[in-house]
Amino acid sequence: MKEKIIPFIKKYPMSILLAIIALNLFSIAGSLNTEAKLNRMKLDCVEWYKGEITDKELLNKIKMNGDRMFNICLRISEM
Repeated sequence: MKEKIIPFIKKYPMSILLAIIALNLFSIAGSLNTEAKLNRMKLDCVEWYKGEITDKELLNKIKMNGDRMFNICLRISEM
């Protein structure tokens, strides 16, 4: 088995390194996407708290149970 792996690593070191970097970038992108969704929700809650959007608009933007969402938004807006 060693006879196959070592020559492969010696022959393609840059390709292996680039593959590792690509996997890390995909992982980072997934984390940033989640963070972006949370930030969008926080901004929507603040807009609702300030009266810039109605309850119905907030319900359309944030797909969640109404009572639970309003409680979360109130907590976020008071921070």
